[in-house]
Amino acid sequence: MVISNLQICKDWLSLTFSDWQSIQSAIKETNKASTMFHIQFLVEKILKSLIILFGKEAEPSHFPSKQLDHIVDKTTIEIENIERKKWAKLIKEIAILARTIEDERTRPRYGVRHVSGIVSPETLYSMDTIKLFLEDMKAIVKLTIEFFMFLPFSDKLEDQIKLLEGYL
Repeated sequence: MVISNLQICKDWLSLTFSDWQSIQSAIKETNKASTMFHIQFLVEKILKSLIILFGKEAEPSHFPSKQLDHIVDKTTIEIENIERKKWAKLIKEIAILARTIEDERTRPRYGVRHVSGIVSPETLYSMDTIKLFLEDMKAIVKLTIEFFMFLPFSDKLEDQIKLLEGYL
């Protein structure tokens, strides 16, 4: 049996829920490293859901924004009844915001190595910084919802849209 891209997209989005729960728990415990790690994972899964929706296989990478950029810049994908300029702008905005989070790379897990030693992730991040990344994640969620609402089959993503709205 072949699974449709729409179903795989939905599956990726379903996987975000455990990251959202982990973010909520980590914030309550002021575990900054865990919060940041799960923000990264949640955003990565949202981007991979979009890549799949465009009919591409999500590459095994922690930088899916690069693949989204490629889809916008190097392909001729068209979405029925939606002007390319509109959807491409949304996808570009999502990719730009995601890069800010992706650029943290392994810092939430391993910290940063300096000559004098390693700065732990808990020391590296302040709660104010975590709040900024959380705002970026929520902006990505809003833009993703906006993109889904443009789609001629948005009714088939109703449950996923409600799930994402819960992250706001």
